[in-house]
Amino acid sequence: MTLAVGDEVARARFGDGLAGRELRPMSDVGSADAAVLAGPDAWSTLRALRDGGFQGGCVVATDGPPPADRPALEPVVLLRSGQLPERALDRMESERPTGVLELEGGSLDLDRAVFDRTDGVSVKLSGQEWLLLTYLAARSARVIEREELQLQVWDHRRPVPSRAVDMAVSRLRKKIEPDPANPVCLVTIRNAGYRLAVPERTETPAGFVGRVQELGAIARALLDGVVAVVGPPGVGKSRSASVAAARCGNVVRVELAGVDRPERAATALSVALGLPVCPAQDPLGALGGALEALPPRAVVLWDHADDVPQLVGLLESLGRPRQVVTLRRAPAEAPRVVALGPLAPAESRGLLALLAGDEPGLDALVPLLDGLPLAIELAAARVPRVGAPALAALVAAPGGALAGLGPALSGAIATSWARLTDEARDALTRLARFRAAFPLDDGLEVSGASAETWMALVDDHLVVRDGDRFRVLHAVAAYAMHHGAAPDADARFVACIAGRVRGGLRGLEGARAAEAFAALASRLTDLWTAWDLARASRDAQAVGELCHALVRILGVRGGTEGERLAVVEAALPVVAGTPAEAHVRLLRAEVWSRPRIREALAEYEWVAANADGDLAARAGLFAARLFNWTDGTTAALERLARVPLEPASATTRLRHRVQYLTYADLGGVVSPEESTPELVSIAEELFAMDAVAEAVYAGIFAGDRLRVMQPDRAGPFLERLLGWCDLLESPQGRIDVRITYAGVLGDRGEGARAFALLAEAETLVRLFQPMRAFQIRDKQGAVHSNLGRNDLARAAFLEVLAWGRRQGSAPTQHAMLELVSVEVEDGRPDEALAYALDVVESAHAVGATHTENQARLCAALACFAAGRLGECRAWLVRVDDAALSRVSRLQRLALAGDVAGFAALARREEGRRATVLDALVAAVERGDPAPVARWLDGPDATRFGVEVRLLHRIWLGHLSNAA
Repeated sequence: MTLAVGDEVARARFGDGLAGRELRPMSDVGSADAAVLAGPDAWSTLRALRDGGFQGGCVVATDGPPPADRPALEPVVLLRSGQLPERALDRMESERPTGVLELEGGSLDLDRAVFDRTDGVSVKLSGQEWLLLTYLAARSARVIEREELQLQVWDHRRPVPSRAVDMAVSRLRKKIEPDPANPVCLVTIRNAGYRLAVPERTETPAGFVGRVQELGAIARALLDGVVAVVGPPGVGKSRSASVAAARCGNVVRVELAGVDRPERAATALSVALGLPVCPAQDPLGALGGALEALPPRAVVLWDHADDVPQLVGLLESLGRPRQVVTLRRAPAEAPRVVALGPLAPAESRGLLALLAGDEPGLDALVPLLDGLPLAIELAAARVPRVGAPALAALVAAPGGALAGLGPALSGAIATSWARLTDEARDALTRLARFRAAFPLDDGLEVSGASAETWMALVDDHLVVRDGDRFRVLHAVAAYAMHHGAAPDADARFVACIAGRVRGGLRGLEGARAAEAFAALASRLTDLWTAWDLARASRDAQAVGELCHALVRILGVRGGTEGERLAVVEAALPVVAGTPAEAHVRLLRAEVWSRPRIREALAEYEWVAANADGDLAARAGLFAARLFNWTDGTTAALERLARVPLEPASATTRLRHRVQYLTYADLGGVVSPEESTPELVSIAEELFAMDAVAEAVYAGIFAGDRLRVMQPDRAGPFLERLLGWCDLLESPQGRIDVRITYAGVLGDRGEGARAFALLAEAETLVRLFQPMRAFQIRDKQGAVHSNLGRNDLARAAFLEVLAWGRRQGSAPTQHAMLELVSVEVEDGRPDEALAYALDVVESAHAVGATHTENQARLCAALACFAAGRLGECRAWLVRVDDAALSRVSRLQRLALAGDVAGFAALARREEGRRATVLDALVAAVERGDPAPVARWLDGPDATRFGVEVRLLHRIWLGHLSNAA
């Protein structure tokens, strides 16, 4: 700041306060920023200056009263005895805004100390009012306390009780506010202070996208002091700083790349201003001297100051605002820091579309550019030539970001790379294997970096935060992979990811399975990278573990059978002859289990014969399950008997027991009364062991039997199973429990809720197991039948039949047995008998004893409905009573006319079913079917009602025959 000093009196009065400032004689006042006057002639000298056209600020040191024409002489800072001249001069510095500020009620001309109101009236401001407004305008982003205004504007040595601030504010409001009683320009913040509401200049150059908040933060901070703008290479620090600085004044850009000492920075500023270079001196003096040469309203942009981080502290100590410094990391001495991160995805796409045109394929390219404006601009230049999809494929390839985007980005990163230590380079080279955001633990393990090195990489924005994770920008990773030399990088990465997979797979069966799966799935991109690296290095153990994880994720996330099988087939050549081979072949059998049952069975048998311990036992259990599908219940029981249980885990032994009880029940070896309580107990035991997936598996079989044996208990138990399923990531259990529970609700007549559960199951089936769609339709038909909607039920079951015949699938047997009941109830016994005979034949062929007996009973029912009692008795003789469910046994007794046996079995029932059966027995015994008929017409006639209707008709037939 240059000062014109009036006379020796002024020099003596100000004394050391003028030291270090550039002085001009009064004859050269036109080239000065302010005038300093003292003595008895001060006011007359000032009048002469104003008459001569000088409009700068004036400091007048006098103890006499101000003249009457002082308002015409403003802006003036009046000093009294004892006040500090240094503060007065500081307040006259060019740090405060100049020019014109647009306020709500008019325009404030800070150079002339005049407020031009919107009504055309111009109001002259006093010196104190001018000082107050310029101080508030320079700090309009924050609230200024009264004590600060007393110290900085009124020059009090310390805050003292005073109404000077409030009175000055009141006078100012009368001049600048449209309505002084309701101020909108100079506002009071209760219990805090005052703030001048200055509208921000928010215009940005054409083509500049994003950074609205950051630009505002830089511009506001510039008015108070020196601001450091930090961020990774290519993030747009220089351009953002330049745009923000232009809002505050005229930008003087100083390039500091290669400058490593503050005094050289001062030299660079002098060169930028076209001034002679000052002689060498201390850094602070050199900078201070260079800054004195700045024109008014100048804003200095110190660009690329990475080699002189102490520059920020030195500039801050000089106390001159309107300076912005760009560098990678924030120095400790920087009180005002604005960190620039990558652009948000929407802003990235907007900038790319603006520069390249809205070409097809941009959405695939945007994530690969990491939100770096430099990368986006380079990509935009190439899109018209090669197309967005081709460029995305090139950038996505390992190391492709630099090849795809050109040398400018590589050069920006090279500068940061050159400053790294050898340890930091090795760490970054290892981290470059990550293709997505990673947890801190993974980053530390793979990088092998010390805490100090890790923080340096983060501070340099080469490793950037991404929420609660970290990531390496694509371009930085590409540079590190091309220039780094860490030979263990691949091995460390694979070992880390495989270790995380190992822990995650153990958690997939327990109560925190959903959390474990989410952790695995969040690493999917890096799983694929580790998968490729592990296969290339022939790491059999890692390949086996990664194969398991990828197959599980694809199964849950809707991957096709072909995609899952491709992963398994790619793993087999690597794991052949190793312990991991059995695990991978077990996975292949699981993928094959439905569409290629015989091949899957052979694979299970291979694993059972070649694996050890628990794996062999589990393979035997899976083989038994397929035997039940292909060769029937008897074959399944025989295979279960050969499963070696001695080395197996407790969980596997309990699963073995579940399968045995299930097949033994179906085969008539044990009764439902025996199997059901034990299945419920096993499910509870498995859940207590944190084997949630196995608990759900056992619970589904228990729920199926509770539905028949104890329907009142089935609902609450299946509600619990739904809660257990929510803990799992696999859709299998969630589908099965909903199907089972829908059957229970259908029995109760709660059709709306049953169909809602089936709709949820259908959504899961479509996503993950489309081959099971027939099960949903089959269960929908059963619910329709329960509700007496036979036409809808028949249509559903016929769809299942058509599907099963195309697929050659056994589940069609259940649909045909359901159709028997529908056709008998609708008075079409011959059609019912045809379905029953079809099931008898197919079930006998595979040894499905339970299904065969059920089909024989249905044949007897159809014959009875047709009036062919001899055929009915013939079929009943061939039914194994022990192999039937309790309800089916009731039907058999009814068909046989065994009233006493029927009554005895019916009275063993529990809950609502018992009440109805008691009524049925009593009605038959006294020959009065009316109460049962009324019940059948009521709202409670559910799936059980279908059975009761059939039994009722049979007994009516017996009554008619007896009569």
